Amino acid sequence: MQHQGQQDLAAAAFGEAQQLFTNAGNRQAATTALLSSGGLLYDKGDYDSARRSFEEALLVFREIGAEQSVSAALNRIGNVYYDQGRLSEAKSYYQRTLDLDRKTGSKQGGAGSLGNLANVLDGLGDLQGSLKMQQECLQAFTEVGNKRGMASTLANLGIVLEEHRRSGERQKKI
Repeated sequence: MQHQGQQDLAAAAFGEAQQLFTNAGNRQAATTALLSSGGLLYDKGDYDSARRSFEEALLVFREIGAEQSVSAALNRIGNVYYDQGRLSEAKSYYQRTLDLDRKTGSKQGGAGSLGNLANVLDGLGDLQGSLKMQQECLQAFTEVGNKRGMASTLANLGIVLEEHRRSGERQKKI
């Protein structure tokens, strides 16, 4: 339903799933449904409500020790801050996500976290840092065989290289 543009039906289904899992005593699945509900709010552009859902999920995931899910919640909170232009906050959450991905050995998650951090560094004007991190990201996606991640990273790498070239041209004119 969510991927077919039926957001209201998806929201109702996530709400029902959350309630059913809660009644069955499955806190992780109930909280995953909450995280998914937050994703719907995020997709609608209701960033504050989405962030609150992600933060609520984060608390439960931490409490039950679901580290991969903690990483997902941290990443989504970072995404909210990134889309709101709050790059320092986004960087902090993406760094925490990367640290946790490395701790748990999630190479796929780590690759995505590197890409998110690289994009934040680009937004903060740290083109050298972004370039280095995009290259690490490309290597990580290559190692796990994620072609979609590789393609996205190559596009981002091209953007950073072009920005780097332009900044060099501006410096020459000064």
